[in-house]
Amino acid sequence: MDLNGAVEDIIPWDGTLSSSDFFLSARTFSEKWKMFNPSFPPWQWILCPKQHLVASHKVEGYLSMENMCHIKSSEEEDCNRSLTWKEDSNDSQREEPFDCGTLEHPHLNRPWYKLHPCGTSEWMKLLYDGDSSLNRNGFVIERYLVSWFSVIGQVVGLKIPLEMLDTVVSNDS
Repeated sequence: MDLNGAVEDIIPWDGTLSSSDFFLSARTFSEKWKMFNPSFPPWQWILCPKQHLVASHKVEGYLSMENMCHIKSSEEEDCNRSLTWKEDSNDSQREEPFDCGTLEHPHLNRPWYKLHPCGTSEWMKLLYDGDSSLNRNGFVIERYLVSWFSVIGQVVGLKIPLEMLDTVVSNDS
């Protein structure tokens, strides 16, 4: 085992990606999207314009999908309305809000409440926690955005096919 491998086994992953790791994840996501959603517009990496007098070796840019219009069905509109559930107790009935943001996560099989971007690293770490096989060979990096979109995409009406999580795209091309 080399020193880098030994350090990775000792230091737990904090759920964040470097800019070059994000670029790799974005490229993998884009390739998988084309493979599993050929009828939809492709995701593209858009380079950020370089600032004058600032030297940077980072890969700076963002993912973009253009020419996509999401039309909500009546079923989705019904889901977006706040629902309530009642918990019976001896003394009183208590109503608690329940909406689409608190539905069960498709891969963790438990309620998923946190959607704020500031919590992304924490829930990405939780998503991969306990599965050391995913942490080898860059699987976490390659699957990062696919996993992220599997959660966030549902909130904005973007459904990710489960097959995108089951396959790894070769980045040697």
